[in-house]
Amino acid sequence: MAKLTGQSLNQNLELYRAIAKNVRQLRIELNKTQKELSEIIQVSKYAWWLIESGDTRMEHGIVLAIANLLCLPSVECLSEKDFYKTVGDDWREKTIKKIEERKNNRLNG
Repeated sequence: MAKLTGQSLNQNLELYRAIAKNVRQLRIELNKTQKELSEIIQVSKYAWWLIESGDTRMEHGIVLAIANLLCLPSVECLSEKDFYKTVGDDWREKTIKKIEERKNNRLNG
């Protein structure tokens, strides 16, 4: 996997676009909004929109937080072309449960 930082946008554009497509499709699969997920990982809705646009540099920590939130085994999964097509139904249930727990923790904590 190419580095997420330290290189120009043009050097990683294909990588960022693959991540953007996967993040967007996984979010849609979960029937969640950009706002809902951005609040959980504590980035602005605009920052999430930029990530899904695929036209901006992404910090590794943000991509790691997204992979963690989406119950993915690694950050590298997000960079695989059309990774969203390979996740199964058990992923959706597990991820929705985790998202709800994190939302409740933010509200109660």
